[in-house]
Amino acid sequence: MNSRANSLAQRLGITANEFPLRWKLVRLKQQFPSAGAEGVEAWLVDVANSRGARVGRRRELPGDFAVPKSELSNEELGIGLLLPCLADEPATLRLAAQIISRGQLDAAQLLLVAQREGAMRVLANLAAQALRVASDHLIWRRIAEVTAQERPLPENVIHWTRLAEPVMPARGVHDGQWRLVA
Repeated sequence: MNSRANSLAQRLGITANEFPLRWKLVRLKQQFPSAGAEGVEAWLVDVANSRGARVGRRRELPGDFAVPKSELSNEELGIGLLLPCLADEPATLRLAAQIISRGQLDAAQLLLVAQREGAMRVLANLAAQALRVASDHLIWRRIAEVTAQERPLPENVIHWTRLAEPVMPARGVHDGQWRLVA
């Protein structure tokens, strides 16, 4: 997959510089290969899957595939999946949202990585979509507060329903309630 063709930045009409995290991901992909993952995007999906994120899957992973958190933190993984310079893939956006929604990361560190990597506008938009589903989610609220001054994107990175799943009551008829996929 060519990360320059049909990038998220291209769709959104924003600048897509290649920041340090992109180069770190390329290095880690070589150090911790995943069979069949030709591009960084596919490799990131495999890393997210190996850490339990399941809303987007490329394939079944071998049991021994793992990238240590000491090498790639959940904060870096979440922002790596949102990098504007990478391909515009809804599955990666959904996986990033799932990783953040779980709450198993440091919001301040996530925001620091997003700022450093030029992903604040994408993260701000994703937060707005997530808060439509769970307005009381602490990490998404913190992200929205910090990114409130970011210039809005011309379109949403992903529709809010792609970050959620319906809550099915006992009688089995959806009554309009949703929850974030975590």
